[in-house]
Amino acid sequence: MSNDDTHSLGDILRTARQEAGLSVRDLAAQVGVHFTHIGQLESGKRNPSPENLQRIAEVLNVDAEPLLAMIGLPPPRMYFRRKFGVSEAEADVLARLIEHQLTKGKEKNPNETTDNKGGD
Repeated sequence: MSNDDTHSLGDILRTARQEAGLSVRDLAAQVGVHFTHIGQLESGKRNPSPENLQRIAEVLNVDAEPLLAMIGLPPPRMYFRRKFGVSEAEADVLARLIEHQLTKGKEKNPNETTDNKGGD
């Protein structure tokens, strides 16, 4: 996926989805939203919630941090530094712990899906 800043979030999502070989319906099913929601995101008619954007990034196997920044969220490490006043090293440890926990949870229940078919 290209990291060209001249592209909109919708363009980036569409390109990543196409590169992953997924249809709009396939991506929507894996994310747990209605397919029209994905279409609205790609066309720029709707902004994703941070949670849905994170799930989309996971399904498409792309880095979520630049995408989250496009909707105005700072990277986790920066958030921890600002919110809790921790050092850069401490923020890195916190972010890695959370990433580890998220990965560990997926390993325990790899077939877990959401019932949020209506979107945000």
